[in-house]
Amino acid sequence: MAVAEDRHGLAAFVAGLPKAELHVHLAAVDLVRTAEDVRLLTYEVAREMAAE
Repeated sequence: MAVAEDRHGLAAFVAGLPKAELHVHLAAVDLVRTAEDVRLLTYEVAREMAAE
């Protein structure tokens, strides 16, 4: 499921999420705030996938 780029689409996206999934999404948003956060997360996921 893609996240919409406009305010109305985003509201519809969030409204359609199950409550538990919304809590996970909000927790993740709190953790990923900077470009360095995104870089580190991407690097670590790729590193783990390469090890499989």
